[in-house]
Amino acid sequence: MFRTWVFMFLAVLLLGVFIPSPAETAEKILIIPGSGDSQHLLRHLVDIFNRRTGLLVAIPDSVGNSGGIRQVLKGRVKLVRVARRLTENEASAGQVVYPTLEMRRVLMRTVGSIGYLPLSATRDSGLTILWIDGVAPDGVTTENGRYPYVVPLALVWKPPLSGIAARFKDYLFSAEARRVMQAFGAFPVGVD
Repeated sequence: MFRTWVFMFLAVLLLGVFIPSPAETAEKILIIPGSGDSQHLLRHLVDIFNRRTGLLVAIPDSVGNSGGIRQVLKGRVKLVRVARRLTENEASAGQVVYPTLEMRRVLMRTVGSIGYLPLSATRDSGLTILWIDGVAPDGVTTENGRYPYVVPLALVWKPPLSGIAARFKDYLFSAEARRVMQAFGAFPVGVD
């Protein structure tokens, strides 16, 4: 009986050693909620980043631009995904009309349909990308305005940014990440 209690006591002590505290867990895992527009692209970038660093960054399904922004403003997350410019009253404004992933699913299953998606959300979808007035969407035509339908994809945070969040943001500006973005039809432009 004494041996059983000693073993259970040691087991409980060991659990305390091996179960990370919420603060440790929070620093080891970065969750980036927000818009679905960049979800497909960022999941690919996160896979590469996680393998290279041994850290854990997760891109959950979309909660929309405003849903993500509310979370960062309340301090619940460090980074959020957005696909539009921020408004003056961001904390209280905004609504999702048609989430990107839902639009992608509708377009993929409805033959002959036409819809609006970021190029990065069309990768591996089998969808046909339309040229507008004979102009194809690419880095040059989107930057110079000849291709008019452009969606900004960005991350938003409250400074200071540190830990995994800072490392992931820095990774997004690496040559490797830029190549991945371009392969997905996203055209990196720098920091605003």
